[in-house]
Amino acid sequence: CIFSASSQWKSKIPSNVTAFSWRMLQDRIQTKGNLLKRRLTLPDNNYSGPFCSQHLEIVQHLFLSCTFSQEVCSLSFRGLWIMGVGSISNQRWEIVWHSVSWSVWLHRNSIIFNNGSKNYKKVMELVKIVEF
Repeated sequence: CIFSASSQWKSKIPSNVTAFSWRMLQDRIQTKGNLLKRRLTLPDNNYSGPFCSQHLEIVQHLFLSCTFSQEVCSLSFRGLWIMGVGSISNQRWEIVWHSVSWSVWLHRNSIIFNNGSKNYKKVMELVKIVEF
């Protein structure tokens, strides 16, 4: 999932979502890995991601190499083709990219802070809502 960082500020995407995406690309979101770098101790001493619980939660893993996030991304982009969109503009790709990233982050927070569980259906519903 790639987009042009310079164009994100000109898009029709909500500012909180573009700000999140920008911070994510700068590795400035509060992943467990970033908390560990700052020597902050978590109560359960668990620094792995909420989706696979096997790797340190860092931006690269959470959004790129985690199988859960990869599947959400794949399902989202596949959905564009199924809808018969045909030729997809760069702006549309960017909207989906932002939606997927934001939705994965919200779902991650739900698991961590609300004792939620990993659920593809919930994330895909979030992606559809965020896509406007």
